[in-house]
Amino acid sequence: MPASEALALVQDGNAGNAMERPSSAHIHVVAAAYLGWTFDAFDFFIMVFVLSNIAQSFGTDVTAVTWAITLTLAMRALGAWIFGRLADRYGRRPMLIINILLYSILEFASGFAPTLSIFILVRALFGIAMGGEWGIGS
Repeated sequence: MPASEALALVQDGNAGNAMERPSSAHIHVVAAAYLGWTFDAFDFFIMVFVLSNIAQSFGTDVTAVTWAITLTLAMRALGAWIFGRLADRYGRRPMLIINILLYSILEFASGFAPTLSIFILVRALFGIAMGGEWGIGS
């Protein structure tokens, strides 16, 4: 299609949905996805800054605690796969809501882990939820 015909379609208002302004629902979806990503990224980066404090509270060295970061990052792919399949089946909105609730609960539970092993396990589960949120939010 020549550019002049495309311009005529746009000027006539017959260009379809491509030129419409986003609705408030679209804006809310983008905001929810962005805020979900922001909250899980905030938790992840806060942990990086307090590694020595976490190691001290568990009576271990920083290297042992970094396994929590490694597993968080490694499990994101599994989370993206699991929650992506669930979102395709049940819809993106309910799965995004469930996902944000899940990683919020796991984030909160991280603060109450009684041992380093449980802490690392909770952070690995957090990685699954984090990966799911990234995939669904995108």
